[in-house]
Amino acid sequence: MIDQSPDAGGTVAAANASIAPQQLILDHLLAETVRRARAKGERWTPQRSLLVGVLAISSRHLDADEVLIKAQAEEASMRQATVYRALNQLVDLGIAERHRLGSGPATFEITFGRPHHDHLVDITTGQTIEFRDPDIERL
Repeated sequence: MIDQSPDAGGTVAAANASIAPQQLILDHLLAETVRRARAKGERWTPQRSLLVGVLAISSRHLDADEVLIKAQAEEASMRQATVYRALNQLVDLGIAERHRLGSGPATFEITFGRPHHDHLVDITTGQTIEFRDPDIERL
C-alpha cells in the first residue's frame, strides 16, 4: 500500500512511478479480466488470477500442462480441471487466444492489450516466432 498522506515524502505520482511497470500492466490485465468475467455473471477466483499471471509473464506460448506446472509451483493444490476451465474462460473473455501451431498441443497466450501479430513455426525446432507485417494485415 502506498502512503498517500502529505508527509509521505512525495507525490502519489512519484510513488506510483517506483512500482515496476510489469506489475502495473499485470494489475490492469487482472482488473480488466475480472471486470469482463463479472459482466458476464461469471465467478472469479484467486486461482484464476494466478493463471492469468502465469500466462502474462511467460516469454512464450504455453500449453495447458505447462501452465499447470508453473501454477503448481506457486499453488500446489492447483488442479488440471481448474487450468482447463480457466484457459477456456480467458479465451471466451477475449483476454487470451488458443493456438494450434504445428503438431503439438494447443498453446495459449495473453492477447489483451497487445497489438495483433501472426505466428511462424520453425519446423525443425518447433519454436514459435511472433511477427507483425503490415502487408499481411492489409489482406
